[in-house]
Amino acid sequence: MGAVSADIAKVSQTLQVSAAPVFMLAAITSLLLVLSNRLHYIGERLKLMEQELALLLEQNSDAFQEQSQHNLVIDKFCSVRKLLHKRITLTRNAMAFAALSGLLISLDVGVLFYGALSGSHVSFFVAATFMAAMVCFQVSLLYFLRELLGRHCIAELGPLLKYNEL
Repeated sequence: MGAVSADIAKVSQTLQVSAAPVFMLAAITSLLLVLSNRLHYIGERLKLMEQELALLLEQNSDAFQEQSQHNLVIDKFCSVRKLLHKRITLTRNAMAFAALSGLLISLDVGVLFYGALSGSHVSFFVAATFMAAMVCFQVSLLYFLRELLGRHCIAELGPLLKYNEL
């Protein structure tokens, strides 16, 4: 009976220790949700912009008084399209690092329980995976910050077609 209560005490203590990584998993999940929503938003803006440009070029080809006006619209479209693709890449990178961070945290919690139940000394591995997860999470946030700052570059190009804010 004493061995069973000792095992329950180990599991209870491990649950207490694993609370911080579980809270971090919740933060990572929230970040992934925000990033996936941003990725969807950017993709929809890109698709709408391409459809509008195609419609404008088909229906109003005679509306362009000069070739230079036509080239100006195409140049602005290409510049905005390039920036949107860069934002997509930055968001995908942020998502990849956030997911890797979540995977490392999950591994960390699993190793905590393995160590508690088997009596193995896993403290170095747990610390290393937690630090690696934190680094991945920070890199993810840096990519997210870079994507947020890149959004303002699009506004500097001025309105393209009817999209003032992308």
